[in-house]
Amino acid sequence: MTKRIFLLFICCTLMLLSAAALSGCGKEKDDLVQQGLTYIENGQYEKARNAFKKAAQEDPENVQAKETYQIVDKFLKAKEAHELGDDEAAAEYLEDLPERYQNLSIAEDINRLLRSLKASLPDAEKKEKDSDSTEKPGKTSATDVPNKDIFSAQEEIDLQLQIAENLLNTELYNSALESLQALDMTYAKTEQKTKYNEIKEKAEKGKKQEAAKDEENPGEKDFTPEKAMEYLREEYPDMAGDLGLEELPAKYDDNNHKYYELPMQYNGETFTVQIFSDGRVIRTDR
Repeated sequence: MTKRIFLLFICCTLMLLSAAALSGCGKEKDDLVQQGLTYIENGQYEKARNAFKKAAQEDPENVQAKETYQIVDKFLKAKEAHELGDDEAAAEYLEDLPERYQNLSIAEDINRLLRSLKASLPDAEKKEKDSDSTEKPGKTSATDVPNKDIFSAQEEIDLQLQIAENLLNTELYNSALESLQALDMTYAKTEQKTKYNEIKEKAEKGKKQEAAKDEENPGEKDFTPEKAMEYLREEYPDMAGDLGLEELPAKYDDNNHKYYELPMQYNGETFTVQIFSDGRVIRTDR
């Protein structure tokens, strides 16, 4: 009986030690990844490469460790080739970089090197055509990166997304969708892509709701801002300009009757009017 208890004790102890070892191993891998990210933030790329290489070797399923190692490794090799005067080799190292590099602070140095390579390889495309090697379909050369760096492109994306969101919030669903359609999302960050999809989904939903309301009142389907302006000019014939009515969204009252609401100035007064599909122009005080 005593022997059995002793054996059971030994087994439990071994199990606890194994669990502790596994836990410690997982923590060590996480520490290596965090350590590597800190090195990148500090510009210590050699140390970062070593940390991510070790993390990837210890956990082959760790995608973040493997991809970040590839990013840092390719950048360092490209940088070394560039310093040795072999810009073609440097450009090859920077081809097919994992997209997530744009979210790391090393992106600024990578983009700077890409711009330098683009400037130094003006005949890169011609050399590729004259060479015996063929480029894989759909593969983009690192030297094809536009002059406007990726950070500037991302700032432009932020601005255009804000414009699209403002259009959405004012219920100009078609304009919001058109604004999104004109966006170049080539260098968009993950969060920018998420916001893009959210705005698009809401705008499409709003557009469908407007269409459904128009179906409930078929006679109002053709009631456009241009038609509303005609009614407004009949009511206020001396009105100057078009007042930008075409930029305003359609609204609906409790009975789903469509109307346009517009603040305006007339004869020294400032007020708001509501223009309905039956030609009514109702002045309201706000």
